[in-house]
Amino acid sequence: RAVAASAAAAKELESLSIIIEEKEREKKAVREASSMFDPEGSSSVEEKPTPLKKMDFDPVKKGNNAAVSSYNDRSLPVNYCVAADDATGEMWVVIEGSTSLKSWQTNLTFQPVVFEDPTWDVRVHRGSYDAARAIYDRIEQAVVDHVNAFGADRAKVHVTGHSIGGSLAALIALMLIMRGKVPRDVINDVWTFGSPYVMCGGEALLAR
Repeated sequence: RAVAASAAAAKELESLSIIIEEKEREKKAVREASSMFDPEGSSSVEEKPTPLKKMDFDPVKKGNNAAVSSYNDRSLPVNYCVAADDATGEMWVVIEGSTSLKSWQTNLTFQPVVFEDPTWDVRVHRGSYDAARAIYDRIEQAVVDHVNAFGADRAKVHVTGHSIGGSLAALIALMLIMRGKVPRDVINDVWTFGSPYVMCGGEALLAR
């Protein structure tokens, strides 16, 4: 059964690879076609996006311990964004769903592994856990700095994601709490959309 499942997963991954490569070719063709059209008659069209407020956080430059860990050096299967509102003390951690071959490889790396502490007796989807740890190492100090700046009574952190991003959102929120980096009440809520279930024994952990 294990051999058959592995063969089926490999075949599915191959099919997905073909579909994703085709989509990438279509996007490239659209970009090339768009670059040929310039209503102003200039050689290129330059769009000036609205500048975003840059957060005062650079884990690499600040020498944050988590940032220099091995997981921080890994490439990510999905993108994420961290944004904060200085007026309300709210912070959002947003994680996208599966959009690339690497994200589907993560989805199909489904061997169960120990989540955080063996004494908790909780297993987790290996691919999701690896991705969650990689993103966690990149955002941990930003979250901690935000809570320190606004205080535990005012700071509110929202974590959300779609598809695999929803699974990562749940894991990262749990990691922030279980590792004691922020008070429980600071994690205001976790919103997931179409999130696959990635934990075995998670109910007992949530009850704790």
